[in-house]
Amino acid sequence: MKILIIDDSKTMRNILRTTISRFFADLPQFFEAENGEEGYNLLKQHPDMTLVILDYNMPVMNGGMFLTKVREESAYNKVRIIMCTAEVKKGEVIEIVKKGVSGYVIKPFTPNTLRKTLQPIVERMGYTMREQTE
Repeated sequence: MKILIIDDSKTMRNILRTTISRFFADLPQFFEAENGEEGYNLLKQHPDMTLVILDYNMPVMNGGMFLTKVREESAYNKVRIIMCTAEVKKGEVIEIVKKGVSGYVIKPFTPNTLRKTLQPIVERMGYTMREQTE
């Protein structure tokens, strides 16, 4: 499994990577980007990317712009995208969902909240998460 984490906060990227790593026996391969433009370039380099964890508010190219660009290209139809952001305006959430996200996590989140969002998505893709130990 290849996971791309796109967030302008290095701390948040570390939290996401560390938390998600605990969910899998076979460690995913992680890629990181500080903004949507860097993320899009990584996606082009790794068209077999499995999952993208995407922040909304970022410089250069925000999460909404990234999502629009990726969903316009059929080459990335199988990439699952989870929006993980503090953005909670109802209208913007509706637009994000319409653009094709597979899930939505609001920051701050708990590991259990992240697990509940990820689990059905990755299981539909054929991956198994570790049993919850909490």
